[in-house]
Amino acid sequence: MKLNQKQGSRHREFELHGSKLHVKTRSMGEHNEYTIDIECLGEERFYKTFSRTGPRIVGLFFYGIMILAFIDFFLEDNLTSSDNIWGLILGILFGGGLGSLAFFAQLRNELHLVGGSAQVMFLLNKPSKEEMENFINEIINRSRKILIDKFSKVDPDLPEDIQIRNLYWLKERGLISEEKYEELKLEYRNLKLMQ
Repeated sequence: MKLNQKQGSRHREFELHGSKLHVKTRSMGEHNEYTIDIECLGEERFYKTFSRTGPRIVGLFFYGIMILAFIDFFLEDNLTSSDNIWGLILGILFGGGLGSLAFFAQLRNELHLVGGSAQVMFLLNKPSKEEMENFINEIINRSRKILIDKFSKVDPDLPEDIQIRNLYWLKERGLISEEKYEELKLEYRNLKLMQ
């Protein structure tokens, strides 16, 4: 299963192979590639979003500079003076350019999957919120299955405190119910008695 995300110069590629999540990231001047065991990822979602209000206010300020350059140019008596023309050109380039950059800048809205010993960051709503959520849900479901398979195995050769701690940990994380916890504890103790 694959998820490709792109926002401006930032590219993120996620590929899920069994119990591994392979991540490639690229941005201006930086390339990273790493693999994460999905059982190390948490299930908590941390959304990091930004408001457009600040960049829009800055953009309007620079558009104001551009408008002032126009007004100043047309209020001058000598419209053909090279100083006036250069002032107009600089006002348009500086005010309009910076205003457009600030007004239309892409926001770094992100979703972080946290709560485990590793975390991973996704670009929010890229390519779509539904695709991203489906990919994250698949990671979480696979991780849960791996953890349940790994820690719910009843092994009478394990010391009791370790076996019960593993089962309790699964119960506390919400991976098994209270009933399943009691059932597995009873199964362990029965197997232990049969040895």
